[in-house]
Amino acid sequence: MINIEDFLIEAKKQTYANENVEKVLSARKNSKDYEYKRDNMVYHDTYFGGTNFIGEEVVYVDDKTYWAMNYYGVTLDETLGEEAMDNALRPALMNVGVDKDIIPVRGPKEMING
Repeated sequence: MINIEDFLIEAKKQTYANENVEKVLSARKNSKDYEYKRDNMVYHDTYFGGTNFIGEEVVYVDDKTYWAMNYYGVTLDETLGEEAMDNALRPALMNVGVDKDIIPVRGPKEMING
Protein backbone atom coordinates (compact mmCIF):
# COMPACT_ATOMS: atom_id res chain seq x y z
CA MET A 1 0.00 0.00 0.00
CA ILE A 2 1.36 3.42 -0.95
CA ASN A 3 1.34 6.07 1.76
CA ILE A 4 1.30 9.15 -0.46
CA GLU A 5 1.13 11.58 2.47
CA ASP A 6 4.32 10.28 4.08
CA PHE A 7 6.10 10.25 0.74
CA LEU A 8 5.04 13.84 -0.05
CA ILE A 9 6.26 15.05 3.35
CA GLU A 10 9.61 13.32 2.86
CA ALA A 11 9.98 14.47 -0.77
CA LYS A 12 9.18 18.12 -0.06
CA LYS A 13 11.74 18.20 2.76
CA GLN A 14 14.35 16.70 0.41
CA THR A 15 13.80 19.11 -2.50
CA TYR A 16 13.02 22.86 -2.66
CA ALA A 17 12.48 23.20 1.11
CA ASN A 18 16.04 21.98 1.72
CA GLU A 19 18.27 24.87 0.69
CA ASN A 20 21.26 22.51 0.39
CA VAL A 21 19.68 20.28 -2.26
CA GLU A 22 20.73 20.85 -5.85
CA LYS A 23 18.25 21.30 -8.68
CA VAL A 24 18.10 18.67 -11.40
CA LEU A 25 18.38 19.36 -15.12
CA SER A 26 15.47 21.56 -16.22
CA ALA A 27 12.65 19.63 -17.83
CA ARG A 28 11.41 22.67 -19.76
CA LYS A 29 12.86 25.97 -20.92
CA ASN A 30 13.47 28.34 -17.98
CA SER A 31 12.08 25.93 -15.37
CA LYS A 32 13.67 25.15 -12.02
CA ASP A 33 13.36 21.47 -11.16
CA TYR A 34 13.84 19.17 -8.19
CA GLU A 35 13.47 15.41 -7.98
CA TYR A 36 13.38 12.89 -5.15
CA LYS A 37 13.30 9.09 -5.46
CA ARG A 38 12.50 6.35 -2.97
CA ASP A 39 11.95 2.74 -3.92
CA ASN A 40 9.49 2.70 -6.84
CA MET A 41 8.31 6.30 -6.25
CA VAL A 42 9.56 9.52 -7.86
CA TYR A 43 8.57 13.07 -6.89
CA HIS A 44 9.24 15.82 -9.42
CA ASP A 45 8.72 19.54 -8.73
CA THR A 46 9.09 22.04 -11.56
CA TYR A 47 8.40 25.77 -11.35
CA PHE A 48 8.87 29.05 -13.19
CA GLY A 49 9.53 32.49 -11.74
CA GLY A 50 10.78 33.81 -8.43
CA THR A 51 8.65 36.34 -6.57
CA ASN A 52 5.70 35.48 -8.80
CA PHE A 53 5.78 31.78 -9.61
CA ILE A 54 3.81 28.87 -10.95
CA GLY A 55 4.67 25.20 -10.74
CA GLU A 56 3.67 21.59 -10.70
CA GLU A 57 4.45 18.59 -8.53
CA VAL A 58 4.03 15.03 -9.78
CA VAL A 59 4.45 11.69 -8.03
CA TYR A 60 5.13 8.64 -10.18
CA VAL A 61 4.76 5.09 -8.91
CA ASP A 62 6.26 2.39 -11.10
CA ASP A 63 6.74 5.06 -13.81
CA LYS A 64 3.01 5.86 -13.90
CA THR A 65 1.54 9.19 -12.82
CA TYR A 66 -0.01 8.62 -9.39
CA TRP A 67 -0.66 12.15 -8.06
CA ALA A 68 -0.18 15.72 -9.31
CA MET A 69 -0.79 19.27 -8.14
CA ASN A 70 -0.37 22.73 -9.68
CA TYR A 71 0.46 25.78 -7.56
CA TYR A 72 1.20 29.46 -7.88
CA GLY A 73 2.27 32.30 -5.64
CA VAL A 74 2.69 36.06 -5.77
CA THR A 75 4.19 38.67 -3.51
CA LEU A 76 2.18 41.79 -2.79
CA ASP A 77 5.30 43.70 -1.70
CA GLU A 78 7.27 44.38 -4.87
CA THR A 79 10.32 45.46 -2.84
CA LEU A 80 10.86 41.81 -1.85
CA GLY A 81 13.10 39.69 -4.04
CA GLU A 82 13.42 35.99 -4.74
CA GLU A 83 15.70 35.49 -1.72
CA ALA A 84 12.98 36.88 0.59
CA MET A 85 10.45 34.49 -0.96
CA ASP A 86 12.82 31.55 -0.47
CA ASN A 87 13.42 32.61 3.15
CA ALA A 88 9.65 32.56 3.77
CA LEU A 89 8.70 29.48 1.78
CA ARG A 90 11.49 27.06 2.68
CA PRO A 91 10.89 27.07 6.47
CA ALA A 92 7.15 26.70 5.85
CA LEU A 93 7.74 23.68 3.61
CA MET A 94 10.12 22.16 6.15
CA ASN A 95 7.06 22.13 8.45
CA VAL A 96 4.86 20.31 5.96
CA GLY A 97 2.87 17.59 7.70
CA VAL A 98 2.67 19.40 11.05
CA ASP A 99 -1.06 19.92 10.59
CA LYS A 100 -2.34 16.33 10.66
CA ASP A 101 -5.85 17.34 9.60
CA ILE A 102 -4.86 18.58 6.12
CA ILE A 103 -3.12 16.85 3.24
CA PRO A 104 0.56 17.83 3.05
CA VAL A 105 0.62 19.85 -0.14
CA ARG A 106 2.27 23.02 1.19
CA GLY A 107 3.36 24.13 4.66
CA PRO A 108 1.26 24.50 7.80
CA LYS A 109 -2.05 26.40 7.81
CA GLU A 110 -0.37 29.26 9.64
CA MET A 111 3.26 30.06 10.33
CA ILE A 112 5.04 33.06 11.84
CA ASN A 113 8.72 33.37 11.05
CA GLY A 114 10.46 36.51 12.23
